[in-house]
Amino acid sequence: MTRPSLIALEFVVEKLDEALELLVDLLNMELVDRYPHPEFEAEVALLNAGPVAISLLCPTEGAGRPYPEPKPRLAQMTLTIDNESAFRSTRDRLAEAGASAVHINPGLFLLSPSMTEGLFGESPGFVLMLPPKEDSSEPPAPLRAT
Repeated sequence: MTRPSLIALEFVVEKLDEALELLVDLLNMELVDRYPHPEFEAEVALLNAGPVAISLLCPTEGAGRPYPEPKPRLAQMTLTIDNESAFRSTRDRLAEAGASAVHINPGLFLLSPSMTEGLFGESPGFVLMLPPKEDSSEPPAPLRAT
């Protein structure tokens, strides 16, 4: 059986500059991008941590839509499954076990927030996806279902 591979984590942080100081300046991770969140009052920093991308999300104050549940926490974990057959098999096993999933498209689904809250005591996004196509030059983007 093919195992999922962790490709991305998302953390909600209170102090983005201090988190970047630790992860970039002290641990030598690469800051790939930093930008305002497109939907919420928050700033996002994307880091290259080797085989895993780390997204840091820091709620900000402004006139826009507030970020839901702005307390610091693990917000999202993204796993990729390397082939379509193993992806479908994993999806089917989760469904047979009673897992509640939200299907985004045929190659992407996430476990429902109510299920992850029951498992983790919080409701982080738990995303499973097929890897990007070989001809795609862009890395997979972190997804936040809200």
